[in-house]
Amino acid sequence: MFIGITIYGHILLFNRMKHLHGIARNQIKYVFLGTVIGFIGGSTNYPLWYGIPILPVGNVLVSVYILCVAYAIIKYHLLDIEIILTRATIFLIVYTLVLGFPIWLSYQKVPWIFPMLLMGALASSGPFIYQYFQRRAEKRLLEEQRRYQDTLRKAAVGMNRINQLKKVFTLIVDLITSQMRVECTLIYALDDEKKDYVRQAAKYLSRGEDFAQKIPSGSPLAEYLKASRGIVAYDDMHHQAQANQEHPQVDVIRVLAEYRFHDALVLPVFIEDDLQAMIVVGKKQNGRIFTKDDVSVLMTLANQTALGMENSYHWAAETKRMEEEGLKVRSASVDRMGGSLAHEIDNPNTIIINEADYLKEALDKDRSIVMPDALRKEFKKTLNFIIDSAKRVSSMIDAILEYSKMGAGELKPVNINEALGDFLKIMTPQVKKEGVDFQVEASHDLPMILGDKVQLIEILMNFVVNSLHAVRQNQWWPKIVKLKVFLDQNGMVRLEAADNGYGIPARLIEDIFLPSVTTKSAEGTGLGLYRVRKIVDSYKGRVWAESEGRGKGAKFIVELPVAAGGGHAPQPPPRVKRIMKLK
Repeated sequence: MFIGITIYGHILLFNRMKHLHGIARNQIKYVFLGTVIGFIGGSTNYPLWYGIPILPVGNVLVSVYILCVAYAIIKYHLLDIEIILTRATIFLIVYTLVLGFPIWLSYQKVPWIFPMLLMGALASSGPFIYQYFQRRAEKRLLEEQRRYQDTLRKAAVGMNRINQLKKVFTLIVDLITSQMRVECTLIYALDDEKKDYVRQAAKYLSRGEDFAQKIPSGSPLAEYLKASRGIVAYDDMHHQAQANQEHPQVDVIRVLAEYRFHDALVLPVFIEDDLQAMIVVGKKQNGRIFTKDDVSVLMTLANQTALGMENSYHWAAETKRMEEEGLKVRSASVDRMGGSLAHEIDNPNTIIINEADYLKEALDKDRSIVMPDALRKEFKKTLNFIIDSAKRVSSMIDAILEYSKMGAGELKPVNINEALGDFLKIMTPQVKKEGVDFQVEASHDLPMILGDKVQLIEILMNFVVNSLHAVRQNQWWPKIVKLKVFLDQNGMVRLEAADNGYGIPARLIEDIFLPSVTTKSAEGTGLGLYRVRKIVDSYKGRVWAESEGRGKGAKFIVELPVAAGGGHAPQPPPRVKRIMKLK
């Protein structure tokens, strides 16, 4: 029966070892090897009991069992040494008293019955005494661990109330580093283009800032985390690789070493099935191992981090939506106010035109008005100038009124030159005020495009307003803005707006049409060019920017498809010239 139980116990150990990996596998492996060797050595005691003349020469192998288990404890953290030593010390003290005191009484010539009764009572209560002191000692030893685990659990529960991503990351690294007293904690989060996991937050206690700045999303470490969805431990994988150089995780170990994640844990942070971040936790300063409870708390923290990140993303998206809605409301309000003001200005302006016309007619017909011919001619010239100026004001007001309608968004064949003409009426005063060399070149025979006139004016407004802002700082060289509209070689109507202003940094050239991206510092919202892109996309056109970098100027280009079967636009009115230059 004893042999059967021993063999069955080893079968259970072996089967368990086959299903484990890493440190846990090595722990059981050394216990398994130690007990096999120890029991084989101990079995040499049995032949003499049955009269077989074989000496117990294998007893020495029992010490191999002790060495194997000791090696597993030290090398692979099979047990917490401090706790084991505490338990052993308590055991020795308790059972020295339990057994030693009755023996001491027997040597004092006390009747044997008393030591025997006392030994029986103490032997019965000994295990309870030992367990009592063991629990008290372990509670004292693990008090700090229990405390920080409880703190981390409570923090994890409240993390999803934070709505700013940076604060979420900062809170995590501060909590783990300060509470668990680890050398360092870092967080790598996926960037907007999902190309790299970029370091977003870090906290150090005793290790310098010598870690990688980013981890490619296709690295072996990221791929392993996506597949395993579990914690990666460098020590664990390193021991496996030592046993098998062709182990599939060798690449992961190489990457961990390359990123300087020695003695670290790497926790994955998933949102649904996407690996959104990694939390790197360095080793404890006191050298103690991470317990199962530690790992459980860290995984809980990682899961709550995912919720905090998701909450932050939703909050940021909602804030942006509200800002955009607010800008739309304010824009619509300004447009309504502009339309109302234009209407109010147009009324007295019409009176000015009518009264000037009346004076001119009176001057021509009523000869009773006596004045020298030269003065009469000068009066008529002045009245004509007043009428022409007032009519230009009326023309500008008509353009403002049309633009204030904001367009219905209905796509229909449009003459882009008409949009350009109305745009120039609105912008000419501003261009003159800025003192800009404004050059406009527009082909007369452009085909019709499928679009919305007001939205085309909005595109031109955004481009030129940006250019005016860009050239404003030109103090030692001319301020030049060029606007060109023509039919390109691909049969597309092409609009180019160029300036010699401060340019676009290379890092922003690809993102300049994204919302909230701007080169105007605090003055810009980043929504103007985003709005241009949305309009051009709805026209099935293309829009992009070109710049040689900071201080080298910029060019914004739009290509718009012509209306199907639209033919050529009619000749533009005289106010839009083929080449126009304002200075």
